Parts: sequence; C-alpha cells; structure tokens
Amino acid sequence: MKPLTAMAMAAALVAQPALAAEATAPVKDREGNDLGTVQVRDTASGVAIATLKLTGLPEGVHAVHLHATGDCSADDFTSAGGHIAGDAKHGVLVEGGPHPGDMPNLTVKASGEGDVAHFLGGLNVEDHLLDEDGAAFVMHEGPDDYESQPAGDAGARIACGVFEACSSRRPTEPRAAGGLSSPRASARSGWTASRARRPRSGGHAGPRGSAP
Repeated sequence: MKPLTAMAMAAALVAQPALAAEATAPVKDREGNDLGTVQVRDTASGVAIATLKLTGLPEGVHAVHLHATGDCSADDFTSAGGHIAGDAKHGVLVEGGPHPGDMPNLTVKASGEGDVAHFLGGLNVEDHLLDEDGAAFVMHEGPDDYESQPAGDAGARIACGVFEACSSRRPTEPRAAGGLSSPRASARSGWTASRARRPRSGGHAGPRGSAP
C-alpha cells in the first residue's frame, strides 16, 4: 500500500463520528400502567442528556433519580436499590454532591405530563446504566430537598423503569484524534435485571447506590 493511500485511510477513520451510547427505560407505576419512557444518551462533550417523556403522572412536584440496580420487580420498587452514587453525597446543595444519578425535581401539572430534558455531567451510560446489574429510573411521591441523606427525603417510590440498551446509536461529532473510544455493544431486555450482563471493562468497580 502506498504511503499516501495509507495516510488517507487513517485520516478517514479518524473522521468517522463516534457512536453515542444510549439507554431507554419504559416506565410503569405500581399498578403496571405504562407512563412513557426515559432515555439517556452520552454526547461528544462528555455530558449525558436525560430526556423524560411521561404521561399519566400525579400532579405535583416529584423527585426523579437514576438508581443503581436494574430491577423494578418489588411492589414498592425498592428492588431498584439506591441512587447511582459513586463516592458523592446526595444533593446539589451539599458539599460533595450531587450523585451522578441525581436530577432536578419534575413538576407535573394537571395534564399529568412530564416532558423535560436534563444534563447529567457526572454520568456515563456504559459505565453507570449498562453495567452488569443495570440501572433504573425511579420517581418518588414527593420532592427531593436536594440535601437530606441518602436520597432527599422524597417519600415512597411511585414509578420505575429498567434501562435497556438502544438497538441503534446516534453518531456524535468526533473528538480530537487519539481521543476516540471504540463503541461497545450491549443488549438489555425485560422488567428486571435477571438477564445475563457483560462485565465492566477495565476493572471498573462501578458506583453502587445509596438507599432509599
């Protein structure tokens, strides 16, 4: 192969957009009613985006968090474990906070709809949502006070959804040469996390949750 041809091929490979990891959670309430979905995807900036598209919710202000276990099988959703926490404390008002799984409260009006997007600077879809025991979206009956440990004194869990890897991923703008990471395939299905999961890469111990 001629040197110029090899260089052109290498440049083309670098120019290829990276594929952003995405995960979606179909959300249900305690009666098993479908409430919509929550999607989280990585971006080229390193800041994940969580998009909530929910309906049939009770009016009011509700805490919403990402929890460390992909299991919504318990009647009260405690099977989802605690928040995706890492080494952080809960709450944006607390020194050492917030958790990677903390999000702003969701205000639901009389229509029962919750349609909002949040930036999650400390979250990585592959490492936090698609690890071997998965992750879940959880909504609480009350608001998060953003400081009480370990979960904001938000009350009972009223909705839950297990994250599953999206079948297709969106391209993102490539980072500088040498900063690209190869995409990893992952598949999730079902309401609980009992299915087989791949191990974390690189010996990542992974964040474990803080309950409730």
